[in-house]
Amino acid sequence: MKDSLPNRPSNSTRRKAFQVVVDHGEAYGNIGEEAMILNALRRLELHLKPQVLHLVHQAGEPLPHGDNSKVRPVPSPLPAFREAAKRLSLRLSWLQRFSGIRRQGEAYYWRLTAKLDRLCPGFSGLRQSDEVRQFLRALDQSEVYYHVGMSGLNEFWEAGLAYKRWVLEQARRRGLMVVLSSQGLGPVSTASSRAAMQSLLQLADVVTLRDKNYGSALLKELGVTKAGSQIVFDEAFSLAPADAEITRQWLAKIGLGPSEAFIAFHYREKDYTPVQQDQTSRLGGLLQRIHAATKLSILFVPMSYSAHSSVDILLGQRLAESMANPAWYRVLPECRDPSIVKSVIGQARFSMGLSYHTNVFSLTQGHPALILYTGRYYGLKSDELINFYGPPSRAMDLEKSSDDEILEAIDAIMNEYPAACRRIAAINEHLAGINDWVFEEIRRRLDS
Repeated sequence: MKDSLPNRPSNSTRRKAFQVVVDHGEAYGNIGEEAMILNALRRLELHLKPQVLHLVHQAGEPLPHGDNSKVRPVPSPLPAFREAAKRLSLRLSWLQRFSGIRRQGEAYYWRLTAKLDRLCPGFSGLRQSDEVRQFLRALDQSEVYYHVGMSGLNEFWEAGLAYKRWVLEQARRRGLMVVLSSQGLGPVSTASSRAAMQSLLQLADVVTLRDKNYGSALLKELGVTKAGSQIVFDEAFSLAPADAEITRQWLAKIGLGPSEAFIAFHYREKDYTPVQQDQTSRLGGLLQRIHAATKLSILFVPMSYSAHSSVDILLGQRLAESMANPAWYRVLPECRDPSIVKSVIGQARFSMGLSYHTNVFSLTQGHPALILYTGRYYGLKSDELINFYGPPSRAMDLEKSSDDEILEAIDAIMNEYPAACRRIAAINEHLAGINDWVFEEIRRRLDS
């Protein structure tokens, strides 16, 4: 039996209220992820005015929704899907053990779970989960499935590609328009991950991209031509920063006055490379040299507060201890409001470090960024972000760049600063003109 889906019916004939399921990348406790979700909810409300926004989330995790009264939480099917794949793995383990068949990896059982659910839903066990049933009911009530970002669309978690394909299939079978918004695709280089990515993307009606080149080239290479696509930059591009007084209060907490110039710095222990490396010693020495060269204070800005992505403030404090707590180095208290974090970063001369959204927050407020990354995952994301803006902003591999080379990049930012800010402002004006394309496309398709 083929996996192909039937022609989609129209949910518009079955209800009067317009509803949207809003899904995301499951990176809980991450300010960047929450910034995208909050701004997506705001933009959906502004442009489409739905009656209900079903926001997917896992029990016990944060539910960022601001003060939007139309948001209704709906359980994520991911935990149930994970458990179903685990049960399937255990059932087959005895057969593999006695038959001599090589035991498969995680992705195999996730793909098999999805396959079984297509062929015989009762056998997969997914429909026995109340969380899955609630999620499917939310799809039944909606017209659009809107996915914000998607940190799992790459080869580093191939099981996640199988899961997301299953989710998109459920939306398509119920006649929803499938929108993948502000995707940072890849990297995908293995044959299996490329095949999984192709089958998933072919289920989308609309795909918007937040990288400059890679995503659109990948869509073309994979032959994904049926979905409407556009490069529109990041979902959090137009997230409004907090007002000046709130920002001043947060900076005052750590002794930064309104006129004190500083660099917004971030780093993270989990960089999605197979072998985690403790960069404390290297970064401490580098920060001391940067301060000596620029005379600027350095503010460590935590972007994650959950073990899922790392508790960033712990690294910030460890760096302070490694440098004997100098007065020019400060750690921002943990803040879970993306608008405040964005506003604080917006007060810096420029941003520096690993987090994608630390640098997005700096660039979208008119200031340069120096990204210091490790690993292929962050390398691709960083290069594609800088490709929008160009020099003196740069993306540099921390493991391949010397401290002297990093200092030269900072010197270029300092020397070209006024002209660089003007260029960044012009680029932001262009991006603002295309950032909302997805909503025009959704309305056009719904109307037709």
